[in-house]
Amino acid sequence: MTVMTHAVRAGSASAPTEASIGGSKALVIPMEVEFHDLDAMGHVNNVRYFTFMEAARVAFFRHFLDARRIHDLQMIAVEASCRFLSPAHWGEILLVQVWIPRVGNTSFDFRYEMTERETGRRVARGRTVCVSWDYETESKMRVPDRVRRLCAGGGLGG
Repeated sequence: MTVMTHAVRAGSASAPTEASIGGSKALVIPMEVEFHDLDAMGHVNNVRYFTFMEAARVAFFRHFLDARRIHDLQMIAVEASCRFLSPAHWGEILLVQVWIPRVGNTSFDFRYEMTERETGRRVARGRTVCVSWDYETESKMRVPDRVRRLCAGGGLGG
């Protein structure tokens, strides 16, 4: 079994768990802050949070949609943002919660909340906008129904 970067190893008490946010399916993934995530100031470098979000996005699709190959993802990220709320440090376990709050015709959003496991301290929150992508034609496509079902209301109104 492949273990994603930063994940607390599968089989431990810290495996990903399912949740629900506003009726949307969510996944909570524990990720350990590793030495290479740090900057010269001794806390997680701002760029690494985007790596955490990417790992969470892929874990979400692997968990809920059994995506195993890049083409199974059927998406490309077109926009990403992150708000840094407090510094994270080496050895801390971050709980990265990921869900899809909005689905449009060809695009959908992922949202992320990152908290430190021991204290519940809010570390960061982020968002990515993804476009459903047909890798064969290299063009956007309608968001698949299997993705729509993960969002509250099936993405209606998005």
